[in-house]
Amino acid sequence: MLFHLDYVREKIINRLHKCASVEIRLTRNQLWAAEILLRKCVPDRDRRDALLLVKSLKRQLTRDNRGTP
Repeated sequence: MLFHLDYVREKIINRLHKCASVEIRLTRNQLWAAEILLRKCVPDRDRRDALLLVKSLKRQLTRDNRGTP
């Protein structure tokens, strides 16, 4: 089944927002996969904010795993 790019993009960004608002938890691998997919399906000029969100979530995940506040 093929997905429309707008649908895929929206679904990825919604999951990232839910993770940022602590509604769900994403693993490091899920964040990495989201970053890769965003690089492929979001135009360069539009993906900056989404990729910054992914990097921020990765840093938070790293801090949580270390037990650092």
